[in-house]
Amino acid sequence: MTQGLAADVIVVGAGIIGAACAQALARRGLDVLVLDAGLPGATAAGMGHLLVLDDNPAELALSQYSLQRWRDIARNLPEGCAYRSNGTPGWPPTLKKWPWPNTSMPTCAPMG
Repeated sequence: MTQGLAADVIVVGAGIIGAACAQALARRGLDVLVLDAGLPGATAAGMGHLLVLDDNPAELALSQYSLQRWRDIARNLPEGCAYRSNGTPGWPPTLKKWPWPNTSMPTCAPMG
């Protein structure tokens, strides 16, 4: 008979979200077991990024908090990690309907 594994929490998937959840739980003292197929998934095939959004004050505050948390985490990542901070502009299908250059740029640009 094979002895089973025991953990406080099981996280399924070791992509960016699963890994972040596992790390946060482990830092809180929980015994975490991460199960992953080891196949390229959404994280390996895509680009995870944070957006600074300012449609309303609560959204901007959450964006600022999230961005700062990732900057704090990035300091402790291994050198080989592919983390980098850069801007990525986005436009809606009809640029005429979007006042972003005039309204969002002064708010979002300093956020990175």
